[in-house]
Amino acid sequence: MEKYSKYDIIMKRPASIFCNRWRDGTPVGNGKTGVVFYGGAGRDYMIFSRGDLWVNGNDAPVPDVSYALDIMRKLQKEGKYPEANFVMYNELKKHGYANKLADMRTLGRVEMLFECNGVYSNYRRVIHTDTSEAEVTYKLGKDRHKRRVLASRKRDIIAISIESEKENGFSLNSGFYKSFEGGRENELEESDSQFAQYRVDSGCYIYSSKHE
Repeated sequence: MEKYSKYDIIMKRPASIFCNRWRDGTPVGNGKTGVVFYGGAGRDYMIFSRGDLWVNGNDAPVPDVSYALDIMRKLQKEGKYPEANFVMYNELKKHGYANKLADMRTLGRVEMLFECNGVYSNYRRVIHTDTSEAEVTYKLGKDRHKRRVLASRKRDIIAISIESEKENGFSLNSGFYKSFEGGRENELEESDSQFAQYRVDSGCYIYSSKHE
């Protein structure tokens, strides 16, 4: 029986069960490099990304509108919640603040295939917010399966651990994507070979991409 703490976010269903692909995935990151994993017991996906690859955004400096907090609190005490909700927005607008979210660029997507003959049970997806770790655990018959993901701030890496009580219980495949603009996966085509390259060398999977 797993023991969880107050810092854990626990989900009892796979992300794929909601049919909304990566939007229901489990995020892990260190402030610069991040990963979202989603899928189910038999097939899981991991999308890797870095903040400095995102484009078309406008990260404008935020003006000091801290004085607006007193106005918001006053309106809330008066029960004027709709008015209070727009105070900060209106003040930022008066100062010409116009931020724009950047378009997401990914380093790639890794697909993991696991043997899943039968019905799984005891499924858990957990985010450990105090350690920047996430994990998936479940059982197939008597065999326990576990996947863990760690985002290291010190080393700026994403580490993945796969455990299975069943011998040769998984395989690994990969596919790479340019972006997720508009929530759509834009898959690389053969003509995009100059954008991304990948190879296997000395037991390591090496991936490189060019950011324009």
